This record gives sequence, structure tokens and C-alpha cells, in this order.
Amino acid sequence: MRKKTLCSLGCFFLFLFGFSQTVQERIDQGVALHEEGKYKEAIQVYESILKDDSKNADANYEIALTYSSIKEYEKAIKHCDVVIKSKSEISHLAYLVKGACEDYLGKPEKAIKTFQQGIKFNSDYHQLYYSLALTSYNLRKFDDAELALISGIKVNPFHSSSHMLLGYLKNDQKEISTSLLSLFYFLILEPTGNRAEQVFKLIKQQQNRTIRREDSKNITININSNFDKNDFGTAEMMLSLLEAAKTTEVNENKSEFEIFSDSNASFFKILGEQRKDKKGFYWDFYVDFFYELVQDKPMYEAFSNQIYQTKNDPDNKQWLIDNPIQIEKLYFWLKTYKVKI
Repeated sequence: MRKKTLCSLGCFFLFLFGFSQTVQERIDQGVALHEEGKYKEAIQVYESILKDDSKNADANYEIALTYSSIKEYEKAIKHCDVVIKSKSEISHLAYLVKGACEDYLGKPEKAIKTFQQGIKFNSDYHQLYYSLALTSYNLRKFDDAELALISGIKVNPFHSSSHMLLGYLKNDQKEISTSLLSLFYFLILEPTGNRAEQVFKLIKQQQNRTIRREDSKNITININSNFDKNDFGTAEMMLSLLEAAKTTEVNENKSEFEIFSDSNASFFKILGEQRKDKKGFYWDFYVDFFYELVQDKPMYEAFSNQIYQTKNDPDNKQWLIDNPIQIEKLYFWLKTYKVKI
């Protein structure tokens, strides 16, 4: 009798293990079909799993992703709700997909609530902060978007899109210094590609915006009337002076890259020297970072060359080829840098 019982238990566990493995294999098959663009076939695979286990979190999440890919957002939301109710280890991902679907359906306020609920469920998932910020930004809720971005960056300082969006947001608010700091940090994380090109162009536009050149000898400096009420007001005034100085005799024999690098170095140093007892995210995160970076000449040289790649400058390309170790040191320092936030 005991032998039969042991045999029955053995068969049961074998069946249970085999079933679990089969389900995972089928989910993997559905994921592969999705990645190949065979969405209908992927849905059929997931539906076959849900027929046996309607509350399977993985299958519900994957089918929600597939439905969102073919713009069947209501169906996607329905499956996301199953995952969310399960409170499984992937529920935070379902909050993200659900919020995105609500946004696509023209319900941004609902999406915002969903992202906030997701953050409450898992405050360590930076993508929820970014999605919350993006939806808020599109609604012109800049303060909410900024708060979400800062919170997300504190969770994951290496999420380049968060720094980029923060840079664009501060640009919309005409706060040049904080925008530049965010955009420069984005470029160190993502120095090449279409987004890097657009960010580099915006940086140049912001720097040029501070002055108006009538000719090489007549330059008008634009100073914000409220500069003295802004923590970064003095830095922005100095930024205008640095931009105006680019065409003076001091820079006459310098290359465009050298002028760009030197001007940025001065900007970072000015901010660092103004730091003193100033507090806040931009001072604690960006200013401290760039001020420490500019103190190390080889490191700063690597940074300047790395972010200049979108200009397709021959000398810059050659420098990057000749100095791979300096670039490696830069990114090792970046990864090990202790953020003061």
C-alpha cells in the first residue's frame, strides 16, 4: 500500500512539474511569435493557456502586451486588470501597460491614476515614473512631470530618457541652466543616434539664445529680468557672457570643439563655485557631478569628446579611436560615482 502511495505521489509531482514546464514553453512560444510580428498566432497560444488557467499572470500579461501592439487597448486593459488583481511579482508591469493603453484611448487622467497606483505598488520601477511624467508633460502639467522625473532619476540615474525629458521640460519653462545640465547628462548616457543629435542641437540653440549678434563687434546680451530671483540666475548671466566671448580674440585660434569644451567647462565651474549651501535636486545631482567631472582634466576631455560625436568632426572621431581607455575610465567613474541625493 505504501509503495502504491509513493508511486502515486511521484506521478503527481512529475505531472505537476511537466505541466508547469509546458506552460512556460508555450508562453515562450507566444513571446517568440509576438517578436516575429505574428500577433494573432501569439494570442492563440496565450488563449490556449488561459483556457486551462484564466488567472495565469504571465499569460495574461503577455496577451495584454500583444493586444496593445495591435491597438486593441480595451482587451489589453482587461487582461492587465487580472495581473494587477493577482498582486504578482509582475503586477507593476501590468500597471505600466494599462496606463499606456488608457493614454492611447485618450484618457490621460485615468492613465495618471494608474501609473500612480503602480508606483504605490512598486516604488522601485523607474519606468512608471517616466510614463507618469510623460503623460503629465503632454497635459502641460509641468510641476507634476518634473516631480515624477526627479523621483524616477533617484531610482535609476542611468535612464537616459528621463534626463532628456527633464531637459525639454525645463527648456519649455525657459530655465536654461537646469535644462542644459539635464541634457548634458543625457548625452553622456546616450551620445549617438537621432535623439542625441536633437539634444545637441537644442543645447546649441539654448547657448545662442542668451545673446544676439549683429556682427562680430556688436553683441547684445539677453538677461532675464528675474535672474536675481533664480538660484541659477547668475550662472545664466555668466552663460551669456561666455557665449558672447566665443567670437573674441581669445578664441580666435581655437577650433569649434575647443571653444565648445572650454565654454562648458567654465559653465560647470561657475555653478560649482556658486554651490555653497544651495540645496535641491539640480544642485545635489547635476551640479556636484559636473563640477567634480571638470576638476579631472583627462576625464573632462573624454566627456567633451564623447558628447561631441553628433558633429561628425574628423578630429573628434580620431580622438575617440586613439583614446578608448580614457572613455572606459569615464564610464567606470560614471557607474561608481556616488550620487548625493
